[in-house]
Amino acid sequence: MTKGELIQEVIDELSASCVMANKLSTGEIERIIKRTEKWFWDNYEDSLEHRYMVLKNPVFNTEEFRQTRAIQMPDCVESVWELREINGGSFLGTIDKDFSDNKLIGSEVFMSGNLGDNLVTLASRMSFFDQAKAFMLERISHTWNHLTKKIFISGRNPSRDVFLQVHVRIPLDRLYEDQFFLRYVIGKAKISLGNTLGRFTYNLIGGVTINYQDLLSQGSEEVKQVEEEIQSRNSPDWFLTMH
Repeated sequence: MTKGELIQEVIDELSASCVMANKLSTGEIERIIKRTEKWFWDNYEDSLEHRYMVLKNPVFNTEEFRQTRAIQMPDCVESVWELREINGGSFLGTIDKDFSDNKLIGSEVFMSGNLGDNLVTLASRMSFFDQAKAFMLERISHTWNHLTKKIFISGRNPSRDVFLQVHVRIPLDRLYEDQFFLRYVIGKAKISLGNTLGRFTYNLIGGVTINYQDLLSQGSEEVKQVEEEIQSRNSPDWFLTMH
């Protein structure tokens, strides 16, 4: 869905498909959409996608980096939550190729014996090596500024290419098609229209009175429901591993 189609969808909702005059300008609807985009990027997990990126080592040898120790990321990046030097036999930076090939942990799983017990053993070994990565992988100490889109490197300079895990924004046309996004924009538009109509006292043709309070309550309820549904979808997995 394009922005123009989304705006028309909102106008049709507010005017009941042109049954009544729409009093909300296109500029105001665009402002609501822009603010809703930012809210969804901060609060709605499906508005972002997990991506892998690699910073080539020459980036850390530039004069700009030496002066600021900062790496400017594209605007589409919403969060950076892991940096580590690429090292070993796997792209993800495992300590050596034995881990990548599972020579140490998988060679006897399907040998003679109880398959179920062997799978439990495999799971426990994998868990051990997952914990051990905290001590083996060469992680890069950093901070991330959400507003400036900059990564600040602390400590030593990386000596190899750096692997990043990031979250990036999905395309806007995909976000506009999401039911939560559409409902949220319409709810905010109803609130804005209700606030506008409530500032004046007048009747429509035929003496019909506008019930702006109904628009305000409808919009507020819709926004509240969307926020609650998104919050329930974002509930964390409480199976935590600390290392």
